[in-house]
Amino acid sequence: MSDRRAHWLRTGRGPERYFLGFSPICRRHVRCSISIVAGVKRFEDLIAYQRTVELRDLLYDMTAGPRLSTDARFRDQVRDSASSAPRNIAEGFSRYSPREFARFTTIARGSIAETQNHLKHGLRQGYFVPPDYDRAWRISCRAMAAVGGLGRYLRSCKGSRVR
Repeated sequence: MSDRRAHWLRTGRGPERYFLGFSPICRRHVRCSISIVAGVKRFEDLIAYQRTVELRDLLYDMTAGPRLSTDARFRDQVRDSASSAPRNIAEGFSRYSPREFARFTTIARGSIAETQNHLKHGLRQGYFVPPDYDRAWRISCRAMAAVGGLGRYLRSCKGSRVR
């Protein structure tokens, strides 16, 4: 494979263990575009999107129980913050500009941080049991890392500096 082409990097376990990355040599020569991002044609193929959806689905399951039936406002806030991250990634992907997409990944990171805050608050209030909280926290940290990595890549693209 040429120095000017992207290559696959092993980044984890399971079916999502490969992520398209760029070597330092490659980064200087390859012009960034949304179609280059891991050869992705749909936003559903992005690892960052998949991780945020996993977090959203888990939180919907965690907030469906009787513990949160008395605090509908908190339940709705948790669900809205968890749903916001995948929405922003999907919207940013469809903008076709690395600069704009990077802006939406920043917003998605903020939504994940808000979700983490709700998780801590829910644990303190007794809405979440510790094993569920721990699982959701781990998934939120993985989602944050994936979205952050995508944002760093997009900001490294030539001409994508936010002024």
